[in-house]
Amino acid sequence: MNIHSMKKQFIHAALFVGLMSGPIMAGPTQIDGQWKDELWNNIYDPWFIFGMGAQGLFFLRFIIQWIVSEKKKRSTIPVIFWYLSLAGAAATFVYAVHEAQPVFILAQILACVIYIRNLMLIYQRDSSRKRAGLPAQEPDSSISEEDLLD
Repeated sequence: MNIHSMKKQFIHAALFVGLMSGPIMAGPTQIDGQWKDELWNNIYDPWFIFGMGAQGLFFLRFIIQWIVSEKKKRSTIPVIFWYLSLAGAAATFVYAVHEAQPVFILAQILACVIYIRNLMLIYQRDSSRKRAGLPAQEPDSSISEEDLLD
């Protein structure tokens, strides 16, 4: 299976899940036009656009991780993964505060702590390697500009 057919299958699955989850979660009494009307009304709300952007940032981390792993022919988590995770979680936190959603507020606070800690561990390792006279990054341990552009 090549990468293009994998992308196509992924997009079809994501669209199916996305389109079906709303009516399924709404329950049988709200599957009519009310759910669709509410959905379309929310699309024009600037906070909806902000929330979708936050989710887009968060989702982008998986796309980049997938591309880098495919290029290297092994599973790899590049440093940019953690930065995108942090940015997406912080933006989702802002959106959750605006929407007054305590479940998502608490989840994003914990996620931010974990992402920051991972970045701290990466930079502590790089600092220790520099003090030992070694290159800051282990070979093939992080994403390079070529990995993103090629």
